[in-house]
Amino acid sequence: MNKQLQFKLILVGSIATLLTLLIVFVFLQNRSKSRLQKTGFQQPTVSIFKKGARPKLLTPTPVVVEEFATGVLSDEFQKLEEEYPDADNITALIQDAPIENESFRIEYSYADLKFLVQIKPPYAVGRAAFLDFLEKRGLISVEEELFIVSYK
Repeated sequence: MNKQLQFKLILVGSIATLLTLLIVFVFLQNRSKSRLQKTGFQQPTVSIFKKGARPKLLTPTPVVVEEFATGVLSDEFQKLEEEYPDADNITALIQDAPIENESFRIEYSYADLKFLVQIKPPYAVGRAAFLDFLEKRGLISVEEELFIVSYK
């Protein structure tokens, strides 16, 4: 076979394939449109409300939850408050950490559940500033338990 004949066959085959695909595509488009019309589904619109009409807004009725105490844990909470009277001050310091000034640096170690304090030189002045800081925060009584102090 010569090359011209091969080219003509390829060209005719390609045109026939494209025409077949075009006919199938048009057929499927018309079929899907006719199904929508038969089932009665409407095309989506921008608004379902009449022009100028506003929908009623629903307001939820408030639900009142009454608090009640059974007294089961009140003894436990009282024991915790007696054991840790500075709990609020400690929590505030955890939230404020890290704190740094010219005399010391305080960080909170979640791994150790303790404060890491680095006293800066001169150490006597740094330690005095740190103790004064604790006294102002109301934490002077818990230094040994909760703080790991190092001198850097």
